[in-house]
Amino acid sequence: MQEINIYQSENQIVRDAIDRIIIQVYTRKREKNHKSFLITGCSAGCGTTNTAINMSVALANAGWKTVLVDCDIRKGMEYKRLNRQISSGLSDYLFGKTKDTIYKTNIEMLDYIPCGNDTQSPVRILATKEMEKLDKELKENYDFVIYDFPSIEVVPDAEIFIPVVDDVILVAAMNETTNSQLVNAKAKIKKEGKYMGVIVNKIEISEYKHYVRDFDYFRADKLRKLYKHKMKNM
Repeated sequence: MQEINIYQSENQIVRDAIDRIIIQVYTRKREKNHKSFLITGCSAGCGTTNTAINMSVALANAGWKTVLVDCDIRKGMEYKRLNRQISSGLSDYLFGKTKDTIYKTNIEMLDYIPCGNDTQSPVRILATKEMEKLDKELKENYDFVIYDFPSIEVVPDAEIFIPVVDDVILVAAMNETTNSQLVNAKAKIKKEGKYMGVIVNKIEISEYKHYVRDFDYFRADKLRKLYKHKMKNM
């Protein structure tokens, strides 16, 4: 089976932000033995997939055996960069068309399950005993299972699977996701008691520094300036 090339963010600020999320995910595992996390957006195009990928890569780089599951079945594999030239995936496995659905990636400790070819009935695909059985098997074989779902405010797919996973993380986009979308999405998750928090994407640096003070403190050029200033005042 071919190896999937997973792209990693080279932006240190993004990596540091992801690390803050990973700390919370790891805490859930340590305190409650939670392993499976459903990532879904509050609105369309808010960066859910990028968030799920970056989280999965970070967990794998930390030495945890991780699998990323693409549950955005409606879009189809031909429209996804990771799924190009892949012959089968999640929907094919659940319909019994293939036994091989887990792909190795270029990231050590990280595996990947693509969405599959059947895009006609994602609700019926995800609401099967086979899907619950797969989730159980993944939890037995991996330290972390990350499910990438389409926006819960656009389609109901994520709502089907919320009772199965351990925690749900929302993704919103600054100045794009509306307050009503965020409130509605949280309400759908909170009724199941699985709400972990919300990740806000597409924040400008000028805005980000208001939320995370000294986020760039350890940046090399800033450290050099601080060191020079300190030496001058000694």
